[in-house]
Amino acid sequence: MPELASAAYKEIDNGILSELNLRNPILLVTATNLETDILHKHLHPLPNSNSIFKLHIESHYYYIAKFGLYPIIHVQCGNMGAIGRASSILTISHAISQFKPRATVMIGIAFGVKEDQKIGDVLISEVIQPYDSKRVGKEKSIPRGVSGPASKLFLSRIRSLRLEWKHLLDDGNSESEMHIGLVLSGEELIDNKERRDELTDLYPVAIGGEMEGAGLFAACDSTCDWVLIKGICDFADGEKGINKKKNQIAAMSAAVSLSEAVFLSPTLFKDLIADIEISEGTRPCEVNLRLAQNVLFDIFIKEYEPYYVVRQCDAIVSGQLNMYGVWLFGPSGCGKSNLIIRTIVSRELELCSISLGSYIGEGINSLFAEIYLCIAEKLGQEVVPPREFVKIQKAIVNVLKNVRSPIVIYLEELPMNTEEEFKEFIQKLNAILIELQYNQSPSFVKFVLSSIEDPRQYIPPTQNKIKSYLKFVQLENWESKDILKLIDLICEALGIKLTNQEKDGLIGDAGGSPRFIKKCFQNLVALHELNGVNLKVAIAETKKDFSFT
Repeated sequence: MPELASAAYKEIDNGILSELNLRNPILLVTATNLETDILHKHLHPLPNSNSIFKLHIESHYYYIAKFGLYPIIHVQCGNMGAIGRASSILTISHAISQFKPRATVMIGIAFGVKEDQKIGDVLISEVIQPYDSKRVGKEKSIPRGVSGPASKLFLSRIRSLRLEWKHLLDDGNSESEMHIGLVLSGEELIDNKERRDELTDLYPVAIGGEMEGAGLFAACDSTCDWVLIKGICDFADGEKGINKKKNQIAAMSAAVSLSEAVFLSPTLFKDLIADIEISEGTRPCEVNLRLAQNVLFDIFIKEYEPYYVVRQCDAIVSGQLNMYGVWLFGPSGCGKSNLIIRTIVSRELELCSISLGSYIGEGINSLFAEIYLCIAEKLGQEVVPPREFVKIQKAIVNVLKNVRSPIVIYLEELPMNTEEEFKEFIQKLNAILIELQYNQSPSFVKFVLSSIEDPRQYIPPTQNKIKSYLKFVQLENWESKDILKLIDLICEALGIKLTNQEKDGLIGDAGGSPRFIKKCFQNLVALHELNGVNLKVAIAETKKDFSFT
């Protein structure tokens, strides 16, 4: 069995096993090295241990760890398929005889058969249907394999996750979907559309197929609750070899993601196993709440400088601000506002920050009226803004043309929703910048803006002069190395210790969003102490929060 460099393993013997107090453990089963490698990235040591335990019994290796909130035992079948020396039925039967699990989950990869399915969708077995057993007649074959229903408890929990489970696929645009139904299982490695269609003709309600589920059902029947959760890696249509490994990784990653969501239920296995232990040793997190608020700040102020991660784009924006105004654009949560505010504050420039988010649907003239009102108030003037844009434009220029010390007008939360609104806003902002240029030195007043949309696509050739006053800078989601810097900075400041596996998991979940990382640590601090359970809960809560943004 190849081991992961990122995981710490410790081999133990049977004598130590009793000390682990594994009453009614949960058994996880995989069939291939790739499936095992991806699963192990989501396993963690048991409480009060720094390692995942590895136990050798006869011809089987068992891994003892924590998955989600629960202690588990993991075993990999020696080969694919349900029958044979190291098949699923013999492997699972051996595990059941050794550990007496009350629940078994097989996690892996499968093939799909439906037009509405895609690579990375997940199949859940409501029923396992063996297809190898049949009566072959003169004119047709008649299936004789006995089907096996999966655990209603598992299926109920998985169905409850339909609205809250989110798993983004590698294309960055689509999400994995779950399909619950009849899963075919047999010894054939099917990669032939005619053979696949022959099976779907026999079993028209089938949602997909694989090779080990029949052994899972046979070994667990009347012994323990079970379910099969497998991601779709191909469609058994003769194209299995195209992007094979990439598709298998996508499929297994989705299956593990859904399985982990199941194992984050604090009540699921309590309902199944009354005396199961989900408590675990804690790593005390005596966090000073005021310090945590500073470290996990939402809006930058000078006192938060030690907790700010400086990146290359900071120097770019600061350099542009020497000569020009700046329009920063990029995805939500990538740190646009704090980059701008920190640049202005660190250069000790006067800041007039104007949030326009509440003016959605109010019309572009209302936006500029609010801009005028905020600037006037910042400069100590009491005014009533006019309604017509020409008068608003003149009023803004008049209040700014006498400024004789540097000031930055920062416009954020721009509420434009249509191309027409963007074009109108840019046209009117351009008119103000041109008139301001004629009335005073451009070194004193600069406009800085931020938006999710790329504004350049809405600048017609007649408005190109705006590029003489504003430089347009695109931000992307953070690179993994910068997200890691942020995690390390937060952990060091708050005295939190995370394993490398936990950090890698956070980086993957964040998807390049520093806002996700901060929100996750805010949720963790709110739980008062740091432990594996609370970290998983914090991540799950943050995913829910971000699914609505």
